[in-house]
Amino acid sequence: NDVPYALQFFSAGVCTKLLSSLLQASFLAALLFFWLVTLGSVRAPPTRIGRMRFYVPKALLVGVFWLATAGAYAWAAWQATYEPSAVAAAPTSAALEGLRAIVTGHAAAVGPQAALELAAVACAAVYALWLFTIIMGTLGEVFTMSAHYTVTFFFTLAVIACTLTGLA
Repeated sequence: NDVPYALQFFSAGVCTKLLSSLLQASFLAALLFFWLVTLGSVRAPPTRIGRMRFYVPKALLVGVFWLATAGAYAWAAWQATYEPSAVAAAPTSAALEGLRAIVTGHAAAVGPQAALELAAVACAAVYALWLFTIIMGTLGEVFTMSAHYTVTFFFTLAVIACTLTGLA
């Protein structure tokens, strides 16, 4: 999922780092969209509720997540290239500082990286809640489904569990 990784070491510019950031965010967004669509189609196939109502909300959520993640990755790559004296912070430290600034009433002090990371964390939280809702709803109906959908559901759960635990 990171084809230009090796080129980053031979290139002094930021283009390969930005391309790498874009590809990483794209891979993650495609994977998240796949899981939402696969688990959602097990419970309610798109033809039953209409394709627009099925795909558009999922695409919007994952699209906003992609924009925020790609922007945060690109901003971090840009900063690392053109400001080498800047200390690399933990991935969510900017988001936590941004949240602290918003809660204390200093929203104008939130920088672009903090805003992008905060948006990505908010989208990830909504995604996790949505996925949990789909999984819990499907577990109640799993024994009334056809064998094909049951196998797809449990296989997808196994892949998600392996990915979250770092086994994959």
